[in-house]
Parts: sequence; structure tokens; C-alpha cells
Amino acid sequence: MSSAPPPTSESPARAAAPAARILIVEDDPSSAFILQKIIARGHYDITGLASSGAQACQLVRDKRPDLLLMDINISGDMDGIETAEKILREHDLPLIYLTAFSDQGTIDRARRTRPFAYLLKPYREKEVIITIEMALYKSRLDRVGKATEQRLAATLGALQDYVLTTDSTGLLTYLNPAAEHVLGRTAKECVGRPLAELLDLRERETHTKLPEIAERILQAGFHTEPTHPLALASAEGETVLVQVQTNALAEPDGTAMGRVVILRDVTQLDQLEENIRRAQKLEAVGRLAGGISHDFNNLLAIINSYADLLLLKGKSGDPLEKYYRNIRAAGQRGADLVARMMTFSRRVSSPSQVVNPADVVREVEKMMRPVIREDIELIVDAPPGLPQLYTDAGQIEQVLVNLCLNARDAIADAGRITISLAEHKFDSLEAARRGLHGPGSYILLSVADTGCGIPLEIREKIFEPFFTTKEVGKGSGLGLAMVYSLVKQNRGRIDVTSELDKGTVFTITLPALIAKPVTTVVREDGPRNTPGGSERVLLVEDDPNFSDCIKNLLDMHGYTTIAAGNGEEALEIFRANHGNFDLLMTDIVLPKLSGHALVGHLRTQRPGLRVLYMSGYEALGGVDKDDPNTDRLQKPFSLNTLLERVRRLLDGQAKTKSAELVELDVTDNLKEIPQPAGVSSTVSKP
Repeated sequence: MSSAPPPTSESPARAAAPAARILIVEDDPSSAFILQKIIARGHYDITGLASSGAQACQLVRDKRPDLLLMDINISGDMDGIETAEKILREHDLPLIYLTAFSDQGTIDRARRTRPFAYLLKPYREKEVIITIEMALYKSRLDRVGKATEQRLAATLGALQDYVLTTDSTGLLTYLNPAAEHVLGRTAKECVGRPLAELLDLRERETHTKLPEIAERILQAGFHTEPTHPLALASAEGETVLVQVQTNALAEPDGTAMGRVVILRDVTQLDQLEENIRRAQKLEAVGRLAGGISHDFNNLLAIINSYADLLLLKGKSGDPLEKYYRNIRAAGQRGADLVARMMTFSRRVSSPSQVVNPADVVREVEKMMRPVIREDIELIVDAPPGLPQLYTDAGQIEQVLVNLCLNARDAIADAGRITISLAEHKFDSLEAARRGLHGPGSYILLSVADTGCGIPLEIREKIFEPFFTTKEVGKGSGLGLAMVYSLVKQNRGRIDVTSELDKGTVFTITLPALIAKPVTTVVREDGPRNTPGGSERVLLVEDDPNFSDCIKNLLDMHGYTTIAAGNGEEALEIFRANHGNFDLLMTDIVLPKLSGHALVGHLRTQRPGLRVLYMSGYEALGGVDKDDPNTDRLQKPFSLNTLLERVRRLLDGQAKTKSAELVELDVTDNLKEIPQPAGVSSTVSKP
């Protein structure tokens, strides 16, 4: 494609543009006078007339001309060529030489300055004007080209992709800064060398060399699939996963002139995809844990309930009583274990309650002793009398277990893990400096180990999701991220100090609750004498063993109980008895008709029917917490709790404050919490 012809001096474009500034360097007054006349008729601006090299250099610095007309033979210490060389080292100007004669040596010297043209004396006006116009036009094109090159260079320099270009023979002609960095070589070192010498590309999984890959890359249209990147050995000895795309470079007429090869680093993207897959596996494990816990809770409900029945039916002094109580205690420990397991797998936290931090630490101690090696000493420093916390105890247990497991893994040989509790009061200034929620009393909970320590360069990354220094398959990289999240959810702060080869200390700061406890959750070791009744109860439970146990218990306490094994059977029984039931006790997950659907059908026939839901699942979703005629129980539960809930529900007291913890305002950790009237300190939170 040919370039557009330059506008003439008479054209509108030329007339509208600012007059070009021309500097004349000529020591012959008559020649200079003639040039000035010609240039003036061409509507150009003469910025100056110099007769020596020194004068010309000074005028260029002062006037910044657009074009330099330079006589080759001028008087002074420098001739025209030497003067031009000096000027062009500092300024980018189009140059036209003026001469009356020239020998070959002079021409060769002049060529080094790359002049646009030569004007021979005596001057011809038309030739002078056309030459000047062409020189200015080419100068404008050069400036546009250089600006385009600069923009392209800046764009390629800002790219994170590795960009390389070759000629038609495969020799490198360019590489951008990102490619220079990954290859550990400058463009000057690489240009002119074969691409195959510079790119060490290997198979991703086995890292075996691909001998023909360099030749394949130079084929126009070559690309790697997103799911099959190649491994590029970087100058730093690391492996970078790259996707490769090759395009042809061609002249305007279509003639092939080389290739542009783009390598995109997909290492982080590949790691992100792996993290997503790992998270999906963890989610599947959580779902599996939820399903297992449901089944296990049902089994524990049967074990605990029959143990309670044996205790109820046994006589005082029965030698078998201690065995029944041992069975009941073992069942309760199983229930605690399931609750802890669900704490680790649940998507939502359980309700906060008043917690003794020393009790939480002692529970964690029981959990950790079996999983810590015998050569690691576990020390617990939990002094009595510390303020309480208002939190989810399961979440704090989860935090401590993760920190203890990390501490165990950090100790290669014999060592020590210390869990300690302390109280500290922060004033307003110190609380603000540490990013706490306000002044007052705080509980400091720390886990210290004598392990290998954490290097300074990765210390800021340890709370990032999926960051791990453990081998593949030995860590998900989610433990400390979860710890950080849970601490923040509980309005706390976590700090870490570490020293290589000496150990690490994680310190958690949680707002203390200076208040009287509202309720205390106690473990029941057997049934109590609980008042019964004479009402009619419809029991819907698909596990016949558990159903039989509950029916026996209710019958023993005076209730008339009719059992159904599924929702449809319950509907038939309800209709056959003309709805003559005072209470419906139903599992939520039932064959044929769910508990929620069953309640919907029955309440259309008997509005206001009192309902007690039972479930082995962690969350009792779909239960209206504001309905005064509805209550719920999480399996496994004690028979005492069941009888108390049945009685309260039938008496219209299902939603009294004795059934729930008082909601606490934790915005002020010094707030006094009143003890509600009639609240027993031994009532278990439902």
C-alpha cells in the first residue's frame, strides 16, 4: 500500500497548519540571502541564521526548530557534518545538507548522520520547496511511527503474558519484559537466537522434555488446550504452567515474515481450580458427616432412651443400676462427640451462649490427648475464676483443635504444646490500637508450641484460604483460614509470633462477659421424677425401636399414646380417631409424607394442634419458632427433657423463657445480665 502524497505548500492543509520553523546554517551571506527569500515565499518561519557550528548548536537549543538546513562547509572549529552529529545526539531533527560540491569521502561522512536529502548550489526554488516539504512530511510520519512504537512497547511491557516474536526462520526478533523475567535473559541476549534454545517446555505431569515442541509452536495457529497447559522451566528454577498461542506475522502483501508466540501463565488459575475441587470435596465430606450424624443420633437416641427406661423401671438398690448408668453415660459421650463433629461440618453456627472458657479448654484437652504423639507434652493452664464468654463453644473448640493440630505437625521430634488462658483489661487507647471493639476485660487464649516456627516471608499468608506449606494430600490450606474467620465472627482478634527452630504462639483475644450466668448446661446421668398427664398423643416415628421406647415412657407417665410408622399411616389414625389428639410428636424426615407436610394436613382439620418436632439432623429447618403451639427437640435427648417439653407444650408454656437463653447484647462486654425469675440453673438449652 503506497503512502499518501504530501500536501503542497499551496494546499489548504498546509496553509491551515502552523508554519514550520527552519534553521539555516550557512556562512556565505549571498547563499543565505537567496535561501531566506525562497523559504519566505514558501510560507515557512525562519527561526535563525547561523554561520558557525557553535552558533548553530546554541540556536537549536534556544529555538527548537522543525528542520535543519546545514551547509557542509562552514567556517569555525566544526564543519557542517560535525555540527550535525553533535546536534542530532541531543535533538531529533530532519536534516538537509547544503553543498556546492562533494567528494566521496565527504558523502560517506555525511551518510552517518542519515540526512533526508542534499541541496546543490545554486539553488532552484521549486527543488528547495519540494525537498523541504518532503522532509517535514517524513518527519511527521516518523514521529507518528515512533509514538505508535512507544505505545506498543508500553502495552507489551505491561502485559503479564510472555510475548516473543520470530522471523520466518524461527530466530527471535523480540521478547517483552515479562518474557525477559521468566527466561532470566535480556532481549539483547536473546535476539537472533533460535526459539528452541530459549524455551524449555515440558509435559505438565511428568516434566519430561518435549523435543519437537519448539518446531510445533512455530506453526501458525498452534495452541494448547486450557485443560492441558505445558510446563515452562523458569530462570528461578520454578515450573510455570503456560497456555501457548501462535499467530502468523505477515507483510501487507501477505508474505510471511515470522511468528508471534504468546505464553500465558495459568499457574494461579490452575491452583484456583484445584482449590475449588478440594473445596467441593470438603463440602461433600461435610454433607456426608451430616447424614452420618443423623443416623448416629437416632441410634444414640434409642440407646439413651432405653437406658433411661431401665433406670425408671429399676428398683432402688438394684445391682444393675450402675451398669444402666454406665450405658447412659457412654451414650451421652457419643452424643457429645456427634455434636463436636457437626460443629466442624455445619454451615451455620449454633446459637451463642454463656461459656466458661476453662470448660472449653478442658474439652479440647480431652479431644487432643488421643491424637497428639506420646513424645509431645500437652500442658493446659486454665486458672479458675476467669470471666465468662458469650460465644459458640463449638466454634472456639474448632479454633483450638485446628491450632493444636498445626502445633503437633510443626514439632518434628519431642516437644511441647501449651494451651493457656488469661484475663487482660484494655483501656480505650490500647483497644483502638489493637483493633478491638472497645475497652474492657478480654480473655487471652493462646496455643504455643516448640516446633519449627514460621518463616517471616510466609507469615502474612498463613490465614489465606488454601495456603499451605504441607505436602500434597496432607493439608487443605483451610485450617488457619477457618480459624481467622471464626475468631472474627466472635468479635475477636488473632495474633501470631514465631521464631525459627524455637516455636510459634497464636494468641486469640475475645471480649469477656462480666455477668451472672443465665443458664448452665449440665449433663444428666439419669431420669428424674417428672410430672406426666392424661392427654392423648399421636407419635409418628419410622424407627420402631425408638418409637417403642418413647411410647413406653409416655404410657408410664399416664399419657395415651398411639404410634404410627409414617406420615400416611398417621393421617389414617388421625381420621379414624376424629382428630381426638392433644399433641402430635413427629420426626421431620419420614417415609411417604414428611413431618412438615403431615402437620399441614392435620392442622387443616384441627387448627391449633400442638406439635413437638423431633429430628436427628443438625438443623430443624422449616419449624416456626414463633408458633406458641410448636416446639422442637434435637436427637438424642434425655427422657427428662422429653417429658418436660411435652408437659410445657400441653400446658401452653412452650415459649417461656425457661426454654431459651436470654438474648444478650454483646455490644458492651461489661453489660450486666439479669437472672430471669423462675429460670432453673440446670435447664438444658434446647
